[in-house]
Amino acid sequence: MKIKSVYINLILAILLSWLSSHVVYYGFTTHYTTNVFSPQSFGNQYDKDIYKYRILSKYLLLGLDSWEKTDTKADDRILLIDKNGTNHFYNSYHKLNTFFLVIMAIFFVLIIESSHIKIAENEKKIMLFLVILVTNITQFVITPYDISSYFFQLLIIFLFLNY
Repeated sequence: MKIKSVYINLILAILLSWLSSHVVYYGFTTHYTTNVFSPQSFGNQYDKDIYKYRILSKYLLLGLDSWEKTDTKADDRILLIDKNGTNHFYNSYHKLNTFFLVIMAIFFVLIIESSHIKIAENEKKIMLFLVILVTNITQFVITPYDISSYFFQLLIIFLFLNY
């Protein structure tokens, strides 16, 4: 019974993460983040100050962009917020943050299904739903750093609880 519940929660977490991320990235337009949807403008914004020390997500994003360069024309929504923006760079943001959101949700399921934590099954589903949606909606200021940092924080909590 418990194993079946874990699988159901994992499937729910993966589907909800992917669906909510798709809605946030393609259903709305951010006006908080501007001039970071091309490699050049991204470098102008994030290669200075405190951001220059956040290297993992930056290199993953730039690597995804260089690996995926398939289209060259940006749609009007991207060009409105970055005149040099491209669809593939915006899609790289989406793929990177969706990947980290999915694995963050998986680790959240593993944490709440842990034998150390006693929570009713209905409360687990509500918590899972709220954590995924709140994480994704508050990440509407599009950066490559936030969701990956949430994943690493949950990874540390998971390791702490298990070891």
